[in-house]
Amino acid sequence: RAVGPLIKILEEDPDKYIRHNAAYYLGEYKDQRAVKPLIRALEDQEERVRTYATTALGKLGDESAEKALFSVLKDSEKHVRDSAAEALKRLGVSEDAIKRGRPIGSGHIRERIRKLAQKSRSNDYTTQNEAIYELGDMSNSRAVDVLIEIMQTSSDRGARSSAAHNLGKAGSPFDPRAVEPLIRAL
Repeated sequence: RAVGPLIKILEEDPDKYIRHNAAYYLGEYKDQRAVKPLIRALEDQEERVRTYATTALGKLGDESAEKALFSVLKDSEKHVRDSAAEALKRLGVSEDAIKRGRPIGSGHIRERIRKLAQKSRSNDYTTQNEAIYELGDMSNSRAVDVLIEIMQTSSDRGARSSAAHNLGKAGSPFDPRAVEPLIRAL
């Protein structure tokens, strides 16, 4: 219910503090209707609005925001650039692509998640755990799917436990698809 009014506030309110709060809460509600208005807010004249919009887009985890977030890496304000880089990481964009300021080939987010999924099945505990934690840091629904799969199918108790822990972070705020697998794990 609150998403519609928050979008209207983000797009129309003259008070920059009200707009940046609207951007913040749109990220917390994790409603995909907010993606396009938040992308438009990346062009707001106020640094804080742009910063909160980039953070919100990272939380929403929608890959359609990727191109706009890459363009914000050139913003004149460091806080905005840093926030855009963090949002891109949450989407699953590699550090290398962020440093270059452009994606590395099409489908790179899917490829990154696929590689992390492979690493999460490693026999090496450190490699496995790092991959699972990296998946947990993403807001991407594909990362949530991989964590659910690990939790449900891995024969390694530590991997299952780590995946369960990281489901609480992936897709943050909490992805409702994780509820049933977590309950079954109890």
